[in-house]
Amino acid sequence: MDKWTLVYLLKNCLPTDHCKQTNAMNLVRNWWKNDINNVADLGCGKGDSFNLFSSLNAKIKWIGLDIPSSPEVEGRTRSRELNFIEYDGINIPFDDESFDMIFCRQVLEHVHYPNELLREVARVLKNDGLFIGSVSQLEPFHSCSVLNWTPYGIKLIFEDAGLEVFELRSGIDGLTLCLRFLLKGRVSVITKVFNKYFDNESPLNRFIEIYSKFRGRTVAEINAEKLKTAGHICFVAGKLCSKSEYH
Repeated sequence: MDKWTLVYLLKNCLPTDHCKQTNAMNLVRNWWKNDINNVADLGCGKGDSFNLFSSLNAKIKWIGLDIPSSPEVEGRTRSRELNFIEYDGINIPFDDESFDMIFCRQVLEHVHYPNELLREVARVLKNDGLFIGSVSQLEPFHSCSVLNWTPYGIKLIFEDAGLEVFELRSGIDGLTLCLRFLLKGRVSVITKVFNKYFDNESPLNRFIEIYSKFRGRTVAEINAEKLKTAGHICFVAGKLCSKSEYH
């Protein structure tokens, strides 16, 4: 295998069970364990993830971490109901190994110092904890975003921070995401049609899967092809150790 292909570079990060599009919430459900009792939502915004976690564990201890001001933070309507904590965007104000899971959905593209923040994630995550979320790759500028990530970049930078990437999957494809951006607020009916592709296979992803299967590609190879043009990339990671401890 060519050592410069994405399949080779990602190696064990590419799933072999299926090549369907997903999102960060689905990954939480797929990797959920009954002994997860506390969760930090890093970049929690309005706190919407609480509904997901409380449905999985009614007694979950949920902490919402975010910077003092952002469009999402300022749009909160349930600040009295949930446990929101402000931080400076780098230093997470908790002790080492504090959390069973850290959730981080569409946040890292907004972070000014991602390397430093990811080292903090590794510090406060328990040795058998999980870091699950998603991040932008081919997405237009939104909500003060400062950078976009590639699948190989996720692997390298996470590992530098002390995190092992267990799984990378494509979310909505980049072409559909860009078209949605261009039409948003202009053609409301069409925009609603595009929104369904956050939870269902989006057009380019569907084409890649059909074409790749026709060419005889493996599941891992199809996942790699989808990641190349992904608008959102979904990830599962943990401390640098054996994946077998988690599944």
